[in-house]
Amino acid sequence: MEGWKEVNRVWPAASSVSYGQTPMTPTMVFDINRDLFWTTNPEGIVSSYYSQSLQRYTSFKTHNDPVFQILPNDRGILSLNKNSVRFNNRRGTCRNLTTDDNMKDLKCMAWTTRGVSEVVAAGDQDTLIKINIDRGIVSEVIPHERHIHKMRKTGRVICAGSMGGFVEVIDPNSLEVVHSFRSYQGFVSDLDCYENTLMTCGYSNTNNGGFFADPLVSLYDLRMLRPIAPISFPSGAAFVRQHPKLPTCCIISSEVGHIRILDYANPANITLITAETTSYVTGLEVSPSGNFISLAEQNGTVHLFGNKSDGTFAEFPMETEFPTEMSYSRKEHRDPYISVDSEIPLNAVGMPYYQEELLSSWSYGGLTFKVGGMPSPIDYDVITNLQKADLFSYGNYNGPRRNLANTYTVPTRRSSLSVPKFKSDKLRMGAKNDDIDIFRESEDRGTKTNKVPKIYRKLEIKYSKFGVNDFDFGFYNRTKYSGLEIDIENSYSNALLQTYRYNPIIFNFAMNCLATYNTDKPTVINELGFLFDMLYKAKGESCRAHNFFKTLTLIPEAAALGLLEDEFDKKVVDTSLRLQTLNKFLLERISNEALIYNLPSEEPFSQLASSPLITTVKCPICNSVLVRNSDIYSIDIRVNEPFEDIYECMNAGLSNISQTRGWCENCHKYQILSTLKVVQNTAPMLTFNVIGGNEKSDTKKQKNWITSQFEINNGLTKPISETSLISYNLSSIICEVSTPGNTENHLISFVKIKQNANEMEEYVDNHGFTHYKTSDCDYKWYLFNDFLVTEVKEVDVFDFTAAWIIPVTLCYIKDTPVIEFEYESWKERMDTTALYYDHFAAGTREAKKIEYELLTQSEAPTPGSLIALDAEFVVTQPEENEIRSNGLKITIRPRRQALARVSVVRGEGPKEGIPFIDDYIKATENVVDYLTAYSGICPGDLDPQTSTRSLVTLQTTYKKLWLLLNLGCTFIGHGLENDFRGINIHVPQSQIIDTLNIYYNPARHRKLSLRFLAWAVLNLDVQTENHDSIEDAVTALQLYRKFKEITKTSGYSKFHSMLEELYEIGHKHGFKPPANDPE
Repeated sequence: MEGWKEVNRVWPAASSVSYGQTPMTPTMVFDINRDLFWTTNPEGIVSSYYSQSLQRYTSFKTHNDPVFQILPNDRGILSLNKNSVRFNNRRGTCRNLTTDDNMKDLKCMAWTTRGVSEVVAAGDQDTLIKINIDRGIVSEVIPHERHIHKMRKTGRVICAGSMGGFVEVIDPNSLEVVHSFRSYQGFVSDLDCYENTLMTCGYSNTNNGGFFADPLVSLYDLRMLRPIAPISFPSGAAFVRQHPKLPTCCIISSEVGHIRILDYANPANITLITAETTSYVTGLEVSPSGNFISLAEQNGTVHLFGNKSDGTFAEFPMETEFPTEMSYSRKEHRDPYISVDSEIPLNAVGMPYYQEELLSSWSYGGLTFKVGGMPSPIDYDVITNLQKADLFSYGNYNGPRRNLANTYTVPTRRSSLSVPKFKSDKLRMGAKNDDIDIFRESEDRGTKTNKVPKIYRKLEIKYSKFGVNDFDFGFYNRTKYSGLEIDIENSYSNALLQTYRYNPIIFNFAMNCLATYNTDKPTVINELGFLFDMLYKAKGESCRAHNFFKTLTLIPEAAALGLLEDEFDKKVVDTSLRLQTLNKFLLERISNEALIYNLPSEEPFSQLASSPLITTVKCPICNSVLVRNSDIYSIDIRVNEPFEDIYECMNAGLSNISQTRGWCENCHKYQILSTLKVVQNTAPMLTFNVIGGNEKSDTKKQKNWITSQFEINNGLTKPISETSLISYNLSSIICEVSTPGNTENHLISFVKIKQNANEMEEYVDNHGFTHYKTSDCDYKWYLFNDFLVTEVKEVDVFDFTAAWIIPVTLCYIKDTPVIEFEYESWKERMDTTALYYDHFAAGTREAKKIEYELLTQSEAPTPGSLIALDAEFVVTQPEENEIRSNGLKITIRPRRQALARVSVVRGEGPKEGIPFIDDYIKATENVVDYLTAYSGICPGDLDPQTSTRSLVTLQTTYKKLWLLLNLGCTFIGHGLENDFRGINIHVPQSQIIDTLNIYYNPARHRKLSLRFLAWAVLNLDVQTENHDSIEDAVTALQLYRKFKEITKTSGYSKFHSMLEELYEIGHKHGFKPPANDPE
């Protein structure tokens, strides 16, 4: 029994988890005569996996709620939930479904003496139920005294375990109790039997009324019906299984994943296994062959251990059925097989002989009738103002009367003026601006409260043949504050990220941690810092939170909470609830990362963003009191009906009492417990989750029901007063906007931003002092609707009377002069050590290829230092296109790329042209195309197991580039705009020298490639085989030096003349270097 190791895992599915809930424990079992492993999820879906590689085999839904047990037989899989038993074949086809009124709360089942044609089911109910599997009916119902949670069949008896700690031996024919044992004082957690031996483990009572895992595994002789010597398991036995091939061998597991394989006839023969778990263990199974062990966790993860590399699950497995491809042979088809593709015309297939006109060419006009059109849709104002009466709704309708036919009209297409023209179209037509202004609404927001203004509607990015760079984001943003693009998954959180960006507490903490701490691990706080810095430097240009979302997808807890979007899952979700859950998760994650990585900060983040919560639980029967201390990051305020004011809702969230049924440790029974939750010493930042306030709420009748500021006195919120000691000001509001006819709502945010003094209006008072003002206030409210950003009136921010907008999250910040933004102070504390040392992701190799020389302290970059850069990318998801009926190809989503290699070379000094960064990025996503001809990256180069390079993480490379950016270096390259967009970093134009633009004549409408310029200007032949980023960076640097040399010696006129000659040469050779002479 040596050589056990973990061979694979089954990770929990994100779609099977409801928001805010813990994934339910999966049920699992090994197939008895197939090489299959079966598991379930909380949604009632049964999945199978083939062999120890756990290749997905089948997955099908059996129930609408969790499955408690599955049993395999030779014909299929039997699954049990609380009120039904279903029998499916292994492909998922349902054979029968058994339901009955006596099935109230089933928990387990076992085979009877009729082989695999009959089972007995039991649970938290007073009956045992026999079920005929072949007919799908209940054959017998027997009253039973105890509730049963575990059942096992062996020989001629059924062994059952109950919550009272009893183990019963039941006759499978009559279902009568033959004998019973009291194994534990608490309850039986697991049991197993093999031949004539029964083994059980369970929990016993503690002195204070709790439970602990009993350190003894009880053994019973089923022939003599008496106990035998138990097995000691100091870690606390929670699960036990007997080996199917070794009668005296068993496998025991604790709650924390300590597994012991022992021979109780020879106690010295012990094998220990420690599973790497992240939650409590909730299940243990052994394969029929005895070669594999499976372990289930509370979070839904299943571990598979094995001791044979070529072992099978079943002892003598039958051949597993797989889909077969249809074969075409000349013997079966006399006609030759013809492949229809772009090379073979369609008429080569031929047509059958026919004597009558085909339906496709039928020209009889007598079958064409003129009918009325579809009824006109009812106005949304009427629908939202309906009043209910019993089962019907009624309201006033001022439209056309009934029985009036709606004549057919050609549907009008959406005006092209709703989206901006592409940049290339504007350049071709010579237009500077679009014909419309999206910010100039034709009607006031208050005139038609149910019509969504254009600036609040869901946006969409259009793609031309030039990609996303041709889209005019400036059409939607004329401010200096940058928006976020939506062409990536999880962009629903853009509104939340904007509120974090303009929250001084989160901004300062993130930037200080980013500047003073280096890590090669993906952390939320570092990615937020990178994003904040990019938004600050962009000055109104759109940005992408791609790296942040990529880091979020690598966190298992985010998937378990359902925070990740799945483009293939079309299930409608509660957008506001998901965002509230994400907000709480991110704040807790930042606080935990600060503790785990010991991030430097003047004050712990938990003291800035969370408030102490005291929970007092009292039993009214015995008057026992239990007090728990915790931290709360977001407070729920429920907009109850009838609604009076926001202060009552806030006070109810800060201090509330509830009555719930729970276990009293003093009474040792379930009681109605009184729970009091009180928030004390509120943090500098308070986040409120608004629950309620929909279109039918009383809040729609009040225009300004959300307060802009409040004070806290004696733990209660009140309107602000002159004697306020602790006051809070509203910083941001996240809202949900629902567009009529669109099932998917989207989120926007209102953010209050302080204006800089140098951008305010200057005036001098009567005493000669200079002051600044902006519209009589230092703050302005801005609307962030993804990449649309505009200033809005304060009256519109607090107006939620419209049916299409509801508040989701409110953020208040304590009114104190200490909380201010620190935009540049963190640069003085930047840790630049990442530039001078290697940080490999998976160690280094002896035969590694090194083509760079690290920087030394004497070469420390300074503002204006020249460096040349080039980056290579691989494709992780191909482009998605749509072909219209007129043959026009429309790009739905451009291809997604991942950074693969970055090379940076010295641009000046004695080592000019020598690279100091040449990082190959470790792949964390599936690569569908390495683009080897254009990137030079080959399959295996980004895999730590096969690569000859020492790979680094994306975070390590990004931190190096970020340091160079903030040290003031000037980047030289060819086509840097695309490189920086792929890297997801924003570099100001003052720090960019792009040879693509230097060697470009706008009148020619064509940009020259790096390979052509190297041949025509430098007389170099580059990119002959594959691209090499070091070679490309050095070539761009030489092109810049050539430009400086010509302009310095002969002036710009000489350079422009040379540029014209380059275009003439390029036109002659097709803008490509001529082919080499074969001689």
